[in-house]
Amino acid sequence: MWKDDCLGTLQWVKENYTKLGITSSQVVMVGDSAGGNLINSVLVKNDFKDIKLIIELYQVIDK
Repeated sequence: MWKDDCLGTLQWVKENYTKLGITSSQVVMVGDSAGGNLINSVLVKNDFKDIKLIIELYQVIDK
């Protein structure tokens, strides 16, 4: 499922900071429209507190 793909990618990045030549403070997530919702759904249910920046463009949120 799409959410699992995104979560798996984020987990892979987290496990490979050294190979990628980055630190956790350099991770930025960007999502547009449904991608903004996808970021929310992945982050709400998982512990990724070390992400530097999250940019959500035109995401749908409940008032």
